[in-house]
Amino acid sequence: MATEESAGDFDQTAHVQPEPVHLHYKTPTLGGSSGSPVFDFNDFQLLAVHHRGMLEASRLNARGGRYAANQGIWIESIRAAISETFGEASEAGMTGGRRWRSTPLSALAAGESTPSAPPIVAAPLSGAPVHSGPRVTPGSLGDASLGRSVAAEQLLKSGRASAEEIANISNESIIGIDGRTRILDTSMSPWRMLCAIRCHWGTRLAVGTGFLIGPDMLVTAGHVVFPKSIQSLPDRIEIIPALNVTDRPFGAFGARSVSVHPRWQTGFEITCDVAAIHLEQAVGEKVGWYGLAVRTPDDLSSRWSHVTGYPGEKLDQPRDPSSGAPLPPLPASQMWHHASPILGVKNGRIFYATDTTPGQSGAPIYVIEPDASPTPVVIGVHAYGKASTPVAVGEANSGALIDADLFDLLQSWKAAAGGRSE
Repeated sequence: MATEESAGDFDQTAHVQPEPVHLHYKTPTLGGSSGSPVFDFNDFQLLAVHHRGMLEASRLNARGGRYAANQGIWIESIRAAISETFGEASEAGMTGGRRWRSTPLSALAAGESTPSAPPIVAAPLSGAPVHSGPRVTPGSLGDASLGRSVAAEQLLKSGRASAEEIANISNESIIGIDGRTRILDTSMSPWRMLCAIRCHWGTRLAVGTGFLIGPDMLVTAGHVVFPKSIQSLPDRIEIIPALNVTDRPFGAFGARSVSVHPRWQTGFEITCDVAAIHLEQAVGEKVGWYGLAVRTPDDLSSRWSHVTGYPGEKLDQPRDPSSGAPLPPLPASQMWHHASPILGVKNGRIFYATDTTPGQSGAPIYVIEPDASPTPVVIGVHAYGKASTPVAVGEANSGALIDADLFDLLQSWKAAAGGRSE
C-alpha cells in the first residue's frame, strides 16, 4: 500500500489506538508471515494485513467463546489511521489524536538500501494513423526451429460454423459446461506468443493475459494495467511468455512503458478497454507475434473464434524439487484454450460463447486465416464475461473489436514508443 510522504520523513509506524477492526481466518501461516497481504482470491482485492496467529482467540463481533485462528488488520482501518496521522482527517474536521507512532528516518539504524526499479511510464498517446492501405499486419513465427504445437492442429478451427454447431456451442460455456482445453506445450507456436501478466501496486497483485503483436509490444485489456478501482499504472509489471506453472521457457520481462487507450483512461468506455505494454527486450524476435486485422461484422459472423489465456481460478500445486514438499498454489499459471463461433458484433464489441474466467482479460480474440498470416490473426481483445452482456444478445462473453481506429492507434503506439519495425 503506497501513501504520499509528508514533511518529517516518516518511515516505520506502530499502531497505538483505538483498536482497529480485525479479520479472522483459517489460512495456515507460520512465523515470518506477519505483514503479508490477505486478499480476495476472486479479484485479488486487498482485504487486510496479516498480524498474528492465536490458539485462543476471542470470537469477533461480541460472540462468546474462543477458537484457534489467524488474525489480520482490516485494510480500511489502516487507511483511516494513516489519514488521521498525516493530516487528512483533521483537515476534514475530524477530531482525535494521532493514531500512529512514527519513527523518523534519521533515527533508524543505518543499513543498505535496495535500488528501486525504473518507473513505468505512460507512452505518448499519439493517435495519428500510420496505415493508409488495408489494415492488416501479418504475424511472425519467430524462431521457427522452436517448433509448432501438435495440439494446435486439432484445436484451431477456421471458417464459419454451421447453424447446428452454433446452437450446440451456445448452450455450453461457463455459460454452462467448461469446455476449455489446457495447453501443455506452451513453448510451441502459436501458444508461445501469449504471455501471463503480473501487475503490482505495492502489495496488491492483479493478473491478466497479453499477446505480442510485434517484437517488443504486448497488447492487453486496459483494466489489467489501469483498473477503474485504482486509476494508476502499476509500480511494477512482470511479463512471462509461454508460462506453464513454474516453467518459464523464455524467461520474464519488465515494462519500459505503457500505453492506455485515452477513452479508457479518461472515461472507462467498455469498447476502448485496451492497452499496450512496451517491453524492455524484443522477445518477439524469438517467440514470434500474432497478426492483426480489421474485419467487418458480416465477415466475422459465425466465424470460428478462439480465446487462449491464463484463468485465475486454475490452480497448480507445485512441489519443491529437492524435498518434494508442496509449495503454495500458483493461480493464473496454466494456459487454457477454447473456440466458439462469433455470435455477433455490435457497437464496437465482439460477442462469443467461448469459455473465459477472470485472469483471461487481455487475451486475443483470434481467427485462423492461413492466406493472410503464418500465425493466427487477432480481431479483438477479450475483456468481459456475461455479466456485462446486453440482455438482447443473450449469454455471451465479449471483447473490444479491432476496428480501423483501434488498429491505427495500436500502430501509432508502436511508432511513438520506439517499437522495432516488423
